[in-house]
Amino acid sequence: MAVSHLKGNEWCDENASGLEACPALICHFEEKFNPDLSWNMEYFLGTYGALKYYAWKYFDNMKETELAGIYKAVNEAWQEA
Repeated sequence: MAVSHLKGNEWCDENASGLEACPALICHFEEKFNPDLSWNMEYFLGTYGALKYYAWKYFDNMKETELAGIYKAVNEAWQEA
């Protein structure tokens, strides 16, 4: 699921997908903040955050240490941000 999302596969054609989702998320906070759309920001933050965590754990379980390390660092940076 994490790899599919990173490659731009999204269940809804109207949502930004893959790496393009990051600017879309930032835009919600910097340019067009609207408290009525907080559910959308929570979706982005929750879904993308969880995918980073799951990718880290998946690659760790598969003994893909380089990828696990990358996703661990990304997950930790995401949580810190």
